[in-house]
Parts: sequence; structure tokens; C-alpha cells
Amino acid sequence: MRAYLFQFIHFLVSRYPRSVVILSLAAAAAAGYFGVERMEMITDQDRLLSEKLDYHKRYMDFIRRFGDLEYLYILIEAQEQNRAIAFADALAARLSQSPDVKDIIYSFDSTWARKFALYFVPENDLNQLSKELKNNEQNIKNLFAASNADEILQKISDGLDSALTGAAASDSSEIMGGDLKTFLQVLEGKYDDPFKEFSKLETSIDEQFKDGKKYIVTGKSILMLVMPSKDYSTLSVIDKPLQRIRADIWLTSQEFPDVVAGMTGRPVLQADEMTTTNRDMTKSTILALVCVLVLFVLFFRELVRPMLGVLTLLIAMGWTYGFVALTLGHLNLLSLVFALVLVGLGIDFGIHFLHRYQDELRRNFDPSAAIASALKHVGPGIITGAITSSIAFLLALMTDFLGLAELGYVAGIGIIICLTAMLVTLPAFLIAYDRHVRKGESIPAPLHIAGLRHTSRYPLILVLISLILTAFLLPKAFLVTFDDNILNLQADGLESVKYEHKLINESEYSTWYCAFLKPDMDAVRKTVDELKKKPIVAKVESLDDVLPRIAPSQRETMQSIASLLDAVKDATPAMYRPNPAIRRELLQKIDGLFSSVAQMKAQQAQMKQGNIDPKMIEEMKARGLDQSQIAEQIAAAGTDPQSQASADPIDPAQKELFEQLKSLASLISPNSSIADTRMQDANELLLERPRALLRSLKRKATVKEPGPEDLPKSLRSMYIGKEGSFLIMAYPKKNIWETEPMREFIAEMRKIDPNVTGAPIQVYESSRLMRDAFTNIGAYSFIAVGVLVFLDFLSLPITMLVMTPLALGVLWLVEIMGIFNVHLNLANFFAIPILIGIGVDNAVHFYHRYLEIYNVDKSINTTGSTLTLTTLTTITGFGSLIFASHKGLASLGILMALGSATCWFACVVFLPALIKLLPRKTPDKLSVDDL
Repeated sequence: MRAYLFQFIHFLVSRYPRSVVILSLAAAAAAGYFGVERMEMITDQDRLLSEKLDYHKRYMDFIRRFGDLEYLYILIEAQEQNRAIAFADALAARLSQSPDVKDIIYSFDSTWARKFALYFVPENDLNQLSKELKNNEQNIKNLFAASNADEILQKISDGLDSALTGAAASDSSEIMGGDLKTFLQVLEGKYDDPFKEFSKLETSIDEQFKDGKKYIVTGKSILMLVMPSKDYSTLSVIDKPLQRIRADIWLTSQEFPDVVAGMTGRPVLQADEMTTTNRDMTKSTILALVCVLVLFVLFFRELVRPMLGVLTLLIAMGWTYGFVALTLGHLNLLSLVFALVLVGLGIDFGIHFLHRYQDELRRNFDPSAAIASALKHVGPGIITGAITSSIAFLLALMTDFLGLAELGYVAGIGIIICLTAMLVTLPAFLIAYDRHVRKGESIPAPLHIAGLRHTSRYPLILVLISLILTAFLLPKAFLVTFDDNILNLQADGLESVKYEHKLINESEYSTWYCAFLKPDMDAVRKTVDELKKKPIVAKVESLDDVLPRIAPSQRETMQSIASLLDAVKDATPAMYRPNPAIRRELLQKIDGLFSSVAQMKAQQAQMKQGNIDPKMIEEMKARGLDQSQIAEQIAAAGTDPQSQASADPIDPAQKELFEQLKSLASLISPNSSIADTRMQDANELLLERPRALLRSLKRKATVKEPGPEDLPKSLRSMYIGKEGSFLIMAYPKKNIWETEPMREFIAEMRKIDPNVTGAPIQVYESSRLMRDAFTNIGAYSFIAVGVLVFLDFLSLPITMLVMTPLALGVLWLVEIMGIFNVHLNLANFFAIPILIGIGVDNAVHFYHRYLEIYNVDKSINTTGSTLTLTTLTTITGFGSLIFASHKGLASLGILMALGSATCWFACVVFLPALIKLLPRKTPDKLSVDDL
């Protein structure tokens, strides 16, 4: 089958080399243009996973209910909290003017809670309020008996009428209802307010809600959440808003030099990572192409033919780009690295072909014959190597991790397209270029590294030492672990990483939280109580923080308070204006009372002298005295001193009353310029102020319990989903960027609710999925590669022999990683399928060469030299990442460089030595026992 394929290719490129070249270039240009026009760049990490995954389905449902809650976090630090608040206010004012900022959260309006203030009062204080109301129940009723201070004066005046009509001997204070004493105390500023305890409570309630603005505080710092506009058609998603926000932070810091502010959050970390990786990948790809070209020129000792190989690689990359745009339509954050994969692997096919072609061309000076010979001798190895590498990537399609599956598809298809280009377009380029070659013409010989053949001069010693060292270093392989911490992959010095650690270490907040969705507030409070019992939880946020919990006993107390306040009239009277007519009438009565008392004293003096005037008798009758009372007064006017004292018409209690009336008269005299002011003050202190206080308490006591519907829109939109579910956010106490704390945190959260979701679960499950996917891909790839190798050689012993360098190369790599404390992570794990392809590709090419000449040393001299170049190009291509600022890419470069080197040693040094130890038999006589 392969022979017919090679014959067709040879016929095509030999007869129509220019047409093939032109069509290849035109197809690359068209595919590239199509790809640029049609290719979509997916930078939304949520689209890297399949919604078939339960945890991702729950998370996407959470996003659909509550919208995007992945805010940027700005931490504002100052020695004094008021400075941090001032900075936050100034920054918020700037950010609100930007169209790139959709929402800013750093404070909440608490004025909504004023009308529900009693529900926020501690139950002990509420019980005390109820007790005070009970003790002052009569005072409350009396408070609303008069509409204003004039009515109190009128009541005092009516009491004087009783005194003037003969009831002076009784307790005049009781006649006046005690109003005179109280009113006088108010006017004199000696009033002891019976409602002062209520006033204190009202003041404390008002104090609680006086600011109307509650900030998100952590220590002395203020936390600000900013939602930027997100454009998922760009690589960084928030590039433009991020630049604007950072500029506004800088401008604000110029006004507040004593305040420090920095930004973090998942969107910022992703944007910084994307910016870093994109810059590193661009530099590395360019550097890799340049270095590969330089290696080509040095190895092949000329410029043109290596340039044709690199040009063919660029054509293949153009085809791949267009094909992916046509079939898949987009690239994601992972599949973007396909160019580097093709540079590292695709060029190897061209190296093998060009090396054999140039050798054959120097031998017979016939480009067509050289192409035919190269296709015949290295073509099978190139095809096997390409298919094995492609399969290693395409196996990623078996995973539910869409990002990895799409990377596998793009890289796998790209490798097959590179294979096609190197077997069709490159030969056409070479024939077109070498069509005028003449016999005897000087053609540069590819570099042959003669010293390589000496590496297997002592095969037994080499094999034994290699196996002994492998066994000795085997424990080191078990020291290699998997580092899930994404922060460890970021470049050094990033502000977003620094402030992420600051949030974790110095506050109870984190940019990651687990989200619980509950149907009602009862379920919310039950879950919150469970969460607060967990030592691993630093903070819980929900509507339970803003809506008070009302105990049954508290409801009973509130009902009692409302009942005690039934006497409070809701209507507010019109503005009080003192009525001077009432005061004049009262003053006239007071004057009349004093005149009456003076007259009584004069009458008693007359009776004492024995002068009883009939008119006096009539006056006493006019005052309502009967005959017996008149007789008593006459008898009392005797000569006995005791009788004279008791005959005094004014007793001590009445004297006190008269003194009070005298003081009242002086204070409310119409001749006083401040009498109206005194009356207004008395009205305010005695009536309006306590009434207003009690009305306020009544409103607070009779209002319904606050519910979610009473909250401001900003709180409802954050904590209540579109369909009415309630959100609880649980923040971790430990650094859950680390694997073990994250596993522990998520396990505890799932004990409370198996359906919990959030960024930690997304990252944890995705990391585990990716890790398992790479492990499975590695295992499946090894099996698939073994099957393909068997189909190539149709011999189980040869298959085992060819697979040995791959197994040893990977094992040596892991041992070296253990020695130098290099660990696997979500970036360098990507090296597994590539190294599987490289390891088996090297062995397949070497053994194909060995089967051709059955000479190990010559195979090392020719194919070994070629494999050295392909290894160097791979090391150069991926090794350029070692200089990346992104630690994940740098670790990928280190792993690829080390892995390429170990696979090269296993194939070019160990495998030839092993072959030399085997019996010199033809392949069909080689048995498993010989291995």
C-alpha cells in the first residue's frame, strides 16, 4: 500500500513539480486568508469544558441564574480606615465615568433598614423597651389627652375654678391633675422626662443607621469589586477595561500618596496570564523558527534547501489554520499552541526526508531518483512517526475536557497535514530547485556526526550501566508530584498574583468561593449555620447578613410593644401657635384667687376682733359654705393662739400651690417678650417630642418583618437569582490554590450540599479532569503507538525493541525531574503526548535504517546524525520556552528539552548498544527471547 502511495507521489512531483508548488502556495494563502476571516478565538475558559459534566453544568446554571459574578478585586490599604474610604470614594467616582466598567461594589446603602430598626435591636433591649412602655402606659395615654400646651393651661385654669368656688381646702394639685407642677418644671427647665429611656433607644437605633453606607472592610483596608466589560473575541478578554482601571488607580494614588491599592481576581489573573503567555509564545515561535533555520543551514551546510523545508512547514501551518477554521471554526486557549507543536514536530519529517534526499542526490545527481529513493527508504518511518504522534494527540478527543480535546484535534490534524506537505510539497520544491543539477556538480553533504558511532563501542557496559543507574534512580521518580496551584505558573512580579496572596494571607476574603443555591431564607439560614461551624470556612456571605433573624419570643415582644402603643395617635397636629387669650384668662383667675385669699384673711381678722359683718356671712355663703362651716370659721376666730393658727385660710399645701401659681404667672405673663417662646418650648418638650418618639416607635413596631423584597436592588441582584433562588458564598480559611487545602475545602462543602458549585470546584475538577485525561492519553497513546509500530514491522519482538527507547526515555525524564525537584503541572503535562511521539519516531526511523543496511554503526552515522538534528530542533523549538516569564511555559520548555534529550539518548546511544548485544539475525528470525 505504502509503495503505491510513494509511486503516486513520485509521479506527481516529478511530472508536475511547479504545479504542485503553485497549488501548495495558493492553497496556503487561501487557507490562511479564510482562517483569518472565519476563525473565532474563544477565550472564555468556561467554554473549555463540556456541559455533559455535572459539576460544569451546575456552574453554568449558576452563571445563567446570577450572571457573571467574576469581579475584579481592588484592595485599598491605608494606616487609617477613613483614608482608605476616601480613596475608594474617589476611585469609584472615576471608574463610574468609564463605559468599560459595568458595576462597582464597595459599599451598601443601609438606609432601607431604618424602618425595620426594631427587628435589628437585641432581644434584651427589646424586652427592656416593652417593660418601659408597660410602666408608662398611663403616661402615654395622658400624653395624647391634650393636643397642645394651651389645653394644659386650660386644664389648670379649670382647676382654679374649683379652688375659687370653695374647694381650696382640698388638694388643689389633684384638682388640676398634677399638670401645674409638670408644666412649671418644663418652663423652668427642671422637667424629668419619663420617656427618656425610649429616647436613648431611639438614639441608639438612629446611630446604628446614621451613615446609611456600609463598606466592605477587611482590617483597615477597603475591598472594591469592579465588573469590567468583557470581550471574549480578544485574547485577554478585559484588555481595554483593565488598562483604564489601572490608569484610574494610578491617578487616584497621586491624590492619596499614603494609600496603596492593587488589583487581583480571576479575570485579572487570566488576563495577565494570557498577555504573558501570548507574548512568550510569539517570541518563542519566532525564536524557534529562526533557530530551526540556523540548525538546518548548519546541518545541511547550505541555505536554499533548508529554507525550502521551513517554507514547506509554513505552508503546512497555513493549511492547518484554514482546515481548522473550516471544520472546527475556532481556537481556544489551549489549541492556540498548535503552531509551536508543528514547529517542534512537523519539521522533523522534513529533516529526515531532506537528509536522505541530499545523500541520494550527491550519489546520482538525479532529483527524481533521489526523491524516489528518499520516499522508499525514509517514507515509511516518516509516516509511522507522524501517525503515532498524531494518534497521541487525537486520543484527546476521548476526554470531556473540550479545550484539551480541541487541542488534540488541531495538533493531530496539523501533524498529518505537515506529513502531507513534507511528502508532497517539499519533494516538488526540491525537484523544481534541482532540475538543472548536473553530474559532478558540487552538492553539500549533510553533516554526519562521526563520533556518535563510538558511543556503542562497548555495548554490554553501556547497557548494564544504563540499567543499573535506572534501577538506582527509580525512587527519585516517585518524588515527582503534580502541582495544581495555578498561581505557581504565573510570571514573577505580577501585581495580580501579589494581591491574590495578600487577600489569602491577610484577610478573610478570597477571589474564590463556593456557591450554594437555596430556595428560601429558611434553607439559607440552615446552610449558613452549618457553614459557620466548619473551621475551614473563613467567612460566609448571604442575605442572612442583612436580614435579621426573628425568634418567636421576639415576635411576641414586638406584638406586645405594638399593643402598648395603640394609644399613640398617628395623626400629627397642625403647627402649634400659643393662644394668649388662654394665658390672660388663667392669669385673671390666678389674680382672682390671690384677691380671694386676701379677702378671706381680712374677714378672719374682723372675726377675731368680734366684728361679724352680715356681708361677710353672705360672701361665705357665696363661696359655697353651709351654716355649720360658717359657724366653724367664726368659732375658729377666737383668742386661742392654736385656734388662730388653725384659722389661717391657707394651709401649707395651698401655700406651695400658690407659690407655683405665682411662678407660672411670672413665666407666662403676656408682658414677657419670651412667653410665646416658652410656651412653644414647653409644647415641644412636653408633647411633640415624646409624641414624635412614640409615633416613630409605633411605626417601627407595627411594620412587617423585612424580607428579600425590601432590600435594595444592588443586594437583590447579587444574592437573588433570576428565578428566585438565594445565593450563599463560603470563603475558605486556607490557601485553596494549593491542592490539599482545596481538596479538603471542597470535600467539606460537599458534605453540606453535594450540588455546591463555584470557581474552586471548577478549577479542582477541571485540574483533576485534565490530569486524568493526560494520564489516560499517555497510557492509551503508548498502547496505540505499540499497535502502530507492530503494524509497521509486523513483528512483536521488533515492536518491543522499538518501544524500549520510548519507555526508558520517559522513565529517565521522570527520574531526572525527581533529582532536580521539577514537578508536573497543568502546563508541562502537555509534553506527554509530544514526547511519546518523539520517542517512538526516533526509534522507528533508526530501526528502519538498520533494516535497510543491517549495520548499527552506519545507521548511527546517518540516521543517528539526522535524529540528533531533529532532537536539536525540538529542543530549540520548545526549549525557547525556558526563557518565558510564564513559569508554566518555562517548565514545559524544560520538560521538552530534558525529554527530547533522554529520548535521543535512549534511541541513538542505548538502542544501538542493545541491538549489538542481540544475535545477528535477520528480523524474521529475531525472537522475544533474544530481547
